[in-house]
Amino acid sequence: MGKKKKIASPCIGVCKIDRASGFCVGCARTPAEIRRWKRGDEDEKRLILAALAGRMPAATPGKLRTHTGGCHCGNIAVAFETRRKRKALRPRACQCGFCRAHGARTVADPEGALRVAVADTARCSLYRFGLQTADYLICRDCGVYVAAVMRDGDAAWATLNINALADAAKFPKKTLPVDYDAEDVAGRVARRRTAWTPVIDLSLGGRREAA
Repeated sequence: MGKKKKIASPCIGVCKIDRASGFCVGCARTPAEIRRWKRGDEDEKRLILAALAGRMPAATPGKLRTHTGGCHCGNIAVAFETRRKRKALRPRACQCGFCRAHGARTVADPEGALRVAVADTARCSLYRFGLQTADYLICRDCGVYVAAVMRDGDAAWATLNINALADAAKFPKKTLPVDYDAEDVAGRVARRRTAWTPVIDLSLGGRREAA
């Protein structure tokens, strides 16, 4: 029997404890849970991840900013709303083969919102791989990977490839390498519910999927 992979940390590189809630703004863990993570076993880590799903960090003060973009040919369009400054949205560099092949730099804000509009679904690939828990939106015409969307009923969460944004060059150049290969389905879904950006509008060829 092969050795079980370790569960990946939910840390997204935004490490700040919100005074009102007592949770980390980036991963929604308490300081005690962050300390316990380093020495806890896999069962304890699963319990911590399960608790994160019901937590939302306190709203980040500041001006609401909207970053727009999409694929090169315009078939996939996105609008990312956040109160966080670009420097607080440190891009992640997932180490899976797909993200490395695309040179993806992804960001998410659990307090923000994302709108996605696909003009022609026939020209958009909803690609799934690995644990099959999210659709990776890739334009069939121009080949640009824009975002990954995880859906559950009427709710959806996403991580955005900032290379597809009009102001991508203004985001931090340095990325945070992350590796989620050790996650199982439950752990991955729990992390994404807490760490990814809520999708408030997902329009596929004029058909609205999430609100």
